[in-house]
Amino acid sequence: RAGTLSICLSGGGEPLVHPRILDILDLLAHAGIRISNLTTNGIALDSEIWKRLFDARCDQLRISLSCSNETDYARMMQTGRATFRRVVANLRGLLSERARRGISRPEVIVQFLPYRANFRAIPEMAALAAELGGVDGVVFNGLAFQEEGEKMTSAETAEMLDLFEGV
Repeated sequence: RAGTLSICLSGGGEPLVHPRILDILDLLAHAGIRISNLTTNGIALDSEIWKRLFDARCDQLRISLSCSNETDYARMMQTGRATFRRVVANLRGLLSERARRGISRPEVIVQFLPYRANFRAIPEMAALAAELGGVDGVVFNGLAFQEEGEKMTSAETAEMLDLFEGV
């Protein structure tokens, strides 16, 4: 164990697509090593993963939903619209199972990525998180690296800040 008390699974790619992720989660649970944070796009977040996250006593699960609707999601993530529906269904399932078990962990944080093409949907993003029920927090993160033509103007930034104030 080497004194390891917890581990963070995020960054540099999607952790849930590792070919041995179920074995990794089982090993962590068996060793008593908590998962302090797991950040995922939610595509592979199925019932097998939920069980193991509960067993491994995952403290926080951050799901990068990114957008509030399937059209914006498909454009941003360069995938089919059905992927958005799958992520939302996976998230609903996890929240439902957590409630059924009567547990409060993992804390579920939904992350959205407002940018020039979708920032006006900030109220819809907040509404989706509320409608899901059981979400413990919402995070809005801006996109750090954008092409010159994709950067927001000062007026758009001010409008976005006003939208944040409204939610």
